[in-house]
Amino acid sequence: MFNHIDTTFISMISLTVFIVSSLSWIFLRLLKEGRKGLKAINKDLK
Repeated sequence: MFNHIDTTFISMISLTVFIVSSLSWIFLRLLKEGRKGLKAINKDLK
C-alpha cells in the first residue's frame, strides 16, 4: 500500500515540476519577445 502511495506522490511531484518549468520557460520567452517588439516599435517612432 505504501509503495503505491510513494510512486503516485513522486509522479505528481515530477509532473508538477515539469509543468512549472515549462510554463516559466514559455513566460520568459514571451517576455524576451515582448521586449524585442517594444524596442522595434520605439525605434520606428523616432
